[in-house]
Amino acid sequence: MLVTITEIIGNTLYAGDHVSWHCGLDGSESRLQHMLMGEDPQLQVTVTPHGSVRFVQIVGACLEELQAVQRWNGPGVLQILKRHSV
Repeated sequence: MLVTITEIIGNTLYAGDHVSWHCGLDGSESRLQHMLMGEDPQLQVTVTPHGSVRFVQIVGACLEELQAVQRWNGPGVLQILKRHSV
């Protein structure tokens, strides 16, 4: 799916980006129909002979969360979600 996303948007994904998918991320009727990109909390920046690699974590989001990102900013919304996760 990640390859499909980058082919569709034709760009690299960075922390703070978002992707509107408009269907359940697992193929169901789930409300999680969008993706927010955040910094991966476990994988550090890796330096290779070809340059640095930053790992991006994909977080499923519902419409209200996507709209919050569009009105404000991705990293800020992800921080709020992280503080209030169950």
